Amino acid sequence: MGFGKTGFSLKNFLKSLTVLMAFTLFSGLYTQSVQAQQPDIRMELEAETVLNQAQVVDIRSLSFDPDGRGTRIVNLYLENNSTSPQGNLFLDIRLESQRHGTLLTHNQVRIRSFTLQAGQSTYASNNDIAQGRLPGVDNNLIFSSRWTSSGRALLNRLEGRTSMPGDVYILNVELYQGTTLLASASESIGDDLLEDDLELMLLMPGDIAGTDEVITNSLPYFRWDGPQEVTYRVIVVEDQPGDDPEYLLSNARNTAPARMGETPNLLDYEMMDFVTDNTSLQYPSTGVQPLQPGNRYYWQVISTVRTAEGSEERESEIWSFRLADQAEEEDEVPVAEVDEELWRYLEAILGPEIAADLSEGEFEMESLELGDQQFTGEMAREELMRIIEKIQEGNARILRE
Repeated sequence: MGFGKTGFSLKNFLKSLTVLMAFTLFSGLYTQSVQAQQPDIRMELEAETVLNQAQVVDIRSLSFDPDGRGTRIVNLYLENNSTSPQGNLFLDIRLESQRHGTLLTHNQVRIRSFTLQAGQSTYASNNDIAQGRLPGVDNNLIFSSRWTSSGRALLNRLEGRTSMPGDVYILNVELYQGTTLLASASESIGDDLLEDDLELMLLMPGDIAGTDEVITNSLPYFRWDGPQEVTYRVIVVEDQPGDDPEYLLSNARNTAPARMGETPNLLDYEMMDFVTDNTSLQYPSTGVQPLQPGNRYYWQVISTVRTAEGSEERESEIWSFRLADQAEEEDEVPVAEVDEELWRYLEAILGPEIAADLSEGEFEMESLELGDQQFTGEMAREELMRIIEKIQEGNARILRE
């Protein structure tokens, strides 16, 4: 069947279609065979063990000390597994916060790249990168660091402190060839970072050194505010003529402390030296030297926290108190002033009858039992006040049967 000399021929059409399909298939195969292959470059980022276990991280440790003399906290491994040199390489580094996003960028300036030869590898610490070098790589690198708006806001909130607040921080490293991303790696930091402010605030007994605060309990209850999951050392020394409290406490810190139940090796004027994992401690009857009526004493709390550098001690202020002599004990009549709101809490805890007796001066609290713990004297009164404070803050409730 045909349409004249120039007409349509089914046989010729099928031939043309077959040739066209073969050409298209060949073109596709040819295009695929010349497509550029991404070079095989391996990159790993590894944090030092001490950083993963740190409770406190100095912000300078994560911001790449330009002198390259900071603590070694991370290591970067690069390896060119391809069969040809790979040049025009650049590193971009970001410090991110799980709560606040990107805090800091530390990017390689694009005017100076580096090259990895075929099969070449390099292992660099954060200090190497801060100094602009990758061991075994010829070119010195130039980096530009910049705090983001979130990073600057964080620095302002720290108000001069250098300890990073509790959060999870992520260090991201990306390797580019020109504008093409070749590899990336990240490392999380901060699973054990302390949430609380690290400042130690003494609460009782006594007051700032130099005040004449008198106590009557020869087994006083020591309390302070500080973060949990921290080890504290509590030292009490006796006033010595001609020696300031800083000198006395410094000498006492040169001796080895003990835990409750153990017997420490105390100096003549060192009355107590114990370590505890709590933020309170009652002066024990053993393992210490007894406090003497009429004498003045100084005490201080030292916390030990894990840092990227190992461990670090942080000191509280120095407080003092004087143990009342017998005449002062007889003259002293303790008076507790409470407002109307506080009185309602006392009535709810003690019951209206006992509270009424207390207000009329017919009641003296000798002890307070909480579960299997018993508090006596000044410690009982302080513990009751602590419970009332928790109720006022909404951290405890009074349940009625």
